[in-house]
Amino acid sequence: MGFTKTAEYQIGSRLIPRSVILGGAGAGFVAALREISTQYGGTISGVLFNVSRAPAVPNAVNPAFREALVSLVVGTYEDPRQNIANQKLMTDTIVPKLAGLIPGGGSAYLNEGDPWEPRWQKVFYGKNYDRLLKVKNKYDPSGILYSLTSVGSEA
Repeated sequence: MGFTKTAEYQIGSRLIPRSVILGGAGAGFVAALREISTQYGGTISGVLFNVSRAPAVPNAVNPAFREALVSLVVGTYEDPRQNIANQKLMTDTIVPKLAGLIPGGGSAYLNEGDPWEPRWQKVFYGKNYDRLLKVKNKYDPSGILYSLTSVGSEA
């Protein structure tokens, strides 16, 4: 996958599990955020939430939402001539720094994720991906409905 599209603001994110915030990793978490904001000029925002109740029926929501305390979004903004460099910075450096704080690399909310995420199926959909792909193939076998990181787009 190449870095060919540009935007004014490059973003990436991770759903931060309660265990990272409330467990013993707090100092490392704060240090990583400080590094992202000072060394890379990233902006950081987050939304706290509590969605720990399991649904009564299976749904498409990434199961990582059930363990998350915050959806943390990081972003870079530079002169438009820096967009490609910032895409690479986000994908190759900033998001991996966040992922390194979470066992297994963590998950992200699709709408706030890095569109160049190399493991997007796992990161954005979790264990639901295979089931969602079966549904996609059943109702859209020709692949008419498409977006860069939507289920089945790797085809």
